[in-house]
Amino acid sequence: MVGTVRGGADQAPEGCEPARLDLRAEDEIEALGRSVLDQHRRLDALVCNAGYFLAGPLEEISAAELREQLEVNLVGTLGLVRALLPALRRAKGVVVLVSSISGRFGSAGFGAYCASKWALGGAGEALAEELAPDGVRVVIVEPGLFAGTDISGKAQPAAAGDAGGRYRDVHADLSEFLATTDEKGQPIDAAVEAIVRAATRRGAPLHLPVGDDAMRWLREQADEAHADLDRAERFLR
Repeated sequence: MVGTVRGGADQAPEGCEPARLDLRAEDEIEALGRSVLDQHRRLDALVCNAGYFLAGPLEEISAAELREQLEVNLVGTLGLVRALLPALRRAKGVVVLVSSISGRFGSAGFGAYCASKWALGGAGEALAEELAPDGVRVVIVEPGLFAGTDISGKAQPAAAGDAGGRYRDVHADLSEFLATTDEKGQPIDAAVEAIVRAATRRGAPLHLPVGDDAMRWLREQADEAHADLDRAERFLR
């Protein structure tokens, strides 16, 4: 089992063979692909769970910050999948893309993060069709709010954020969300189990939402989507 880390080998999970990887570094992605194929010949499962949350209203987020969010959460992730496809094809393995419930609907202050996760979901759907003839499966895991993920510690606020300006209510909601994630989030075990199950068992759906809150929000969204279709038809008539 290979565990990728941005820092030293001591950051890799116990029992893993550590490999340095920064998803913003194309040369490191390509080197990992070659290393896995040369040393292991095959790869049964690729779990893509790297990412971070760029917090703030879209008007306050710079183009450079948005590019960085997409580079890590989307572009680098897809580059890693491409680099490891030869090894995955040999094993008829599975690609597990750890997205988020934020990849299914937008929220104020989450615009950049939502954009990265929506795009990852759409790319995952395309990958599933493209890789099916090779026997490679794709599962998009979409967790709700879970404790212990350190999303607040890893969150990066927009540099130009103005907590007392036009979007002060959005900033207040973001601060409350980040401060209470561990308090309101569900135990992390359910999310970990879902990822392991997606990687090791056949029969997983393409989209795998995880958590009671995720299921509830998606059912509410489905109802609203049907109502919105009705409104669209009436509007166009």
